[in-house]
Amino acid sequence: MKRLLSFVLSVLFVISCASKNQDTSSLDVLESDVSRSVSKVKTKSKTEASSNVYSLVSGRSHSCVLTQKSEVKCWGSSKFKENGADEVLNVPTDINLDEKFTVRGIAAGSYHNCLLTDGDDIKCWGEGSWGQIGSADFKTSSSLVTVKMEPKQPVKALALGSNFSCALLKNGKVKCWGANDQGQLGDGSLKKKSTPVDVALAPKDQAISLRAGYHHACVLLADGKVKCWGANDRGQILGVKDKIQKTPVTIKLKDSSPVQALVLNTDVTCTLTGKGTANCWGQSSILFGDKTPVKTPQNVNPSSMPKVKTLAIGSSSMCFLSTTGVVQCKGLNDKGQLGNKSKVDNGSLTKIAQTDRIKILTVGDGFGCVLTKRGRVKCFGDGTNGKLGIPGETSVSVPTDLGL
Repeated sequence: MKRLLSFVLSVLFVISCASKNQDTSSLDVLESDVSRSVSKVKTKSKTEASSNVYSLVSGRSHSCVLTQKSEVKCWGSSKFKENGADEVLNVPTDINLDEKFTVRGIAAGSYHNCLLTDGDDIKCWGEGSWGQIGSADFKTSSSLVTVKMEPKQPVKALALGSNFSCALLKNGKVKCWGANDQGQLGDGSLKKKSTPVDVALAPKDQAISLRAGYHHACVLLADGKVKCWGANDRGQILGVKDKIQKTPVTIKLKDSSPVQALVLNTDVTCTLTGKGTANCWGQSSILFGDKTPVKTPQNVNPSSMPKVKTLAIGSSSMCFLSTTGVVQCKGLNDKGQLGNKSKVDNGSLTKIAQTDRIKILTVGDGFGCVLTKRGRVKCFGDGTNGKLGIPGETSVSVPTDLGL
C-alpha cells in the first residue's frame, strides 16, 4: 500500500550512537522520526532507577526497547513479522540475537526495524518487499538480515521511513536502501534497491543528523543547512514544486535561529531550535487543523508549551514533549490515546496522566508509549494486536507500566 496515513515515526530518534562507556548525554535530543531513529547506549549512572531500559521506538502497531544489557524486546503486531515473531505479542518478548555482537542502536519503521551493532553491522527484520531490510530476495523476515554495505563503513545513526532505510556514516555521508518510487533513496533514480546506495549530497556536505518521514528524508549539515529529498506531494520539502525530489535540495528557512534538530513525521517536516521553537510544514490535519498542505514554516508551539523538545504524530493523535519532560496530546480519544484518564475528546491539548519526567515519546496507530527519566516504559491507548505490551486486548486511558 503506497500510503498509510497512520504511519508513525517513532519519537526518538536520538542524534547518534555511542559505545556503552562513552558519555553522550549532550546528544540526547529526542525527536519524532518513524525515524524512525537510532538511540545511543550509555552506562547508567548511580542516580538512575533500577530499570535497565535505555531506548524505546515504535512503528505503526508495534514497539521495541533496547536495554543497557544489549537486549532487544518487542511487542505488538506481526502483520509483517515486525515484532520478530509469527504471531501477535501481547507482552515484551526477546528478539533472538547473535551473542557475538553488542547492539549500539535501534530504529523502527512502519513495519520493519534495524539494529546497529558494535561492529558497524546493520541487521534488520520485518517487511522486506521493497528491500528495506536488506534482503536480496525482497522477502519479509522475522529473523535478522544483515544489510550488505560495500565497502563496509563506520555508521553513526539510522533512520527508517515507511518502506525504506538510511544510515548516517561517521564521515558525514548518507546511504539508503529500500523503496524508491518517491525518490526516497536520494540517488537520482526511482528504482528500489536492497543494498545501500549513496545519497547524492554535495562533496562538501557533512551531515550530522539524519531523519526519515513516511516517504521523505532530511539531514542537518555541519554548516547549519537542512537538505531533504523524496516525496513532496504533501509539501514535505519546502520550496520545491515537483512532487518527487530525487536528490537532496537545500531548504530555505526564514527563521534565523540555528537549527539544532529535525523532526519528520509522516508527511510533516519540522526544525527545532535551541530556544525550543518547533517550525513545521507539510500536511497533518491534527497538527495544522485541516488537510491543506502548509507550504511555509509555522511555529507549532502550543501556548501552554513555549519550549518544545519533540513532537510525534500518529493516525489519530499527536503529542508534544516539552524541554521539562511534560507530555501534552491532542486528537481523537476514543481508545484513550491522549492518556489523560478519559476516553472523551475535549478538542484541546491535555497532559497525559504521568508524574515522572519523560525522556522518549512515541505515538503509533491509536496508541502512545513513553520512556521516563527513571527508565520505566508506559503505554496507553488502543490495546488491540498487542500494541500496549500488556496482557489482553484492553484499551487504557492511563499510561500503564510494562514492568520491564
